[in-house]
Amino acid sequence: ISGAGLLLIVLLSGLRAIDRNIAERQRAEGALRESEERLNFATESAGIGVWSWTPGTSDVMVSADWRRLFGVPDGVAVTFDTWREALHPEDRDPAVRDLNEAIEQRRDYQVEYRVVLPDGTVRWIADRGRASYDADGRPVSMAGVDIDVTGLKQAQAEADERRRTLDAFFAASPGMLYLFDEQFRVVNTDPVTPSYFGLDRES
Repeated sequence: ISGAGLLLIVLLSGLRAIDRNIAERQRAEGALRESEERLNFATESAGIGVWSWTPGTSDVMVSADWRRLFGVPDGVAVTFDTWREALHPEDRDPAVRDLNEAIEQRRDYQVEYRVVLPDGTVRWIADRGRASYDADGRPVSMAGVDIDVTGLKQAQAEADERRRTLDAFFAASPGMLYLFDEQFRVVNTDPVTPSYFGLDRES
C-alpha cells in the first residue's frame, strides 16, 4: 500500500471513530433529555417546586411550580433572600437554622414551614433537600423539592378540633356514654362510667 493509501485508511478509520463517538454522545444526550422531560412532567403534574442553590451564595435556580408555590412572578430574579423573606416570620429563623445545620451535619434537610404570599395568603410547605460536597468536605451545591401541604395541615387541624369538641362533650356528660371504633373497642367515654365499673378511663 502506498503512503497515500495508508494515510487514506487512517483518515477513514479516524472518521468512523468520530462518527461512533458522535452517535454515542447523541444517544446519551437524547436519553438525558428524555429523562429530564419525564422528571419535569412528574414534578409539574404533582405541583412540586424544584430548586437548586449554591451554599454561601445567593445563586438559586427554581422551577415554574416553585415560583407558583412562593408567589414569585416570572421574570423576577430569585435569590436566597427571596426564599428567606417569603417565610412566615415565626418560621423564618428556625427554617434557616435547620438548613445550615443540615449542611454542617451532612444530613438531609427536612422541614415544614409557612410562607406568606404577596396577597397575604399563608401556605404550608414541606421542604426536602440534600447538599453535595467536594473532596475536602465543602458544600458545593444543594438541591431539593417543595410540596404544598396546606390541605393536609388544615385537615389535621380540623380533626384535632373535632377531637377536642368530642372530648369536651364526653367530659360534660352525666354518664353512660361510649364511643367505639370499627373493632368495637372503646375509644372514649364519659368520666363517670369507668369508675362505676372499677376501670381506669385512660385504659
